[in-house]
Amino acid sequence: MNTLDRDKQLVAEILNGKRQALSELVHLYHTNMTRIARSFVGDANAEDVVQEAWVSVVRSLGTFKGEASFKTWMTRITINAAKTRLRKEAKHISHATVVEDLYQDDYKEDGTWRVAPIPWDDESPDALLQSEQVLSAIAKTIDKLPDNQRIMLTLHDLEGVLMEDVCNQLDITTSNGRVILHRARLAVKAVVNKLQEV
Repeated sequence: MNTLDRDKQLVAEILNGKRQALSELVHLYHTNMTRIARSFVGDANAEDVVQEAWVSVVRSLGTFKGEASFKTWMTRITINAAKTRLRKEAKHISHATVVEDLYQDDYKEDGTWRVAPIPWDDESPDALLQSEQVLSAIAKTIDKLPDNQRIMLTLHDLEGVLMEDVCNQLDITTSNGRVILHRARLAVKAVVNKLQEV
């Protein structure tokens, strides 16, 4: 059974009163929802936003038509819950970050590498430890990114939400979204390069 069919079946079971189906949906999507919420409101409020999103999901299940995947539908509800939380706290996402592109020399005009990155050796236990260090460093870097970059990177690269959908949710143009995503990727790349040199 594919994901779309599984999700439709779980929604139908929930609407018929099967609590186990809701538990399964929570198990399948809670981590994704938390990651999305964190990208908007940070660690401190992420769980509250996810709770609010789950309440909205359950209340709105009867309106889920299956025209989009459940994941897409649930992602939009989570983003809306996070945006509502931000409005309540009078915080605003800055959509225009003026940062000089320090890494433009890494690429040719056609967008390809001037010098390809050095391949990582993950054949030894030391390399595996280093890999865990890299993942930790990347996570910390993502957490420190400006809001718009963290949100764009999380939704597009980690959650697989289409660029157009992310831009629509953030009320920015697709070109602005690409610039924001590029800057976020450059920040992560800089950390990886730094660790690779060590």
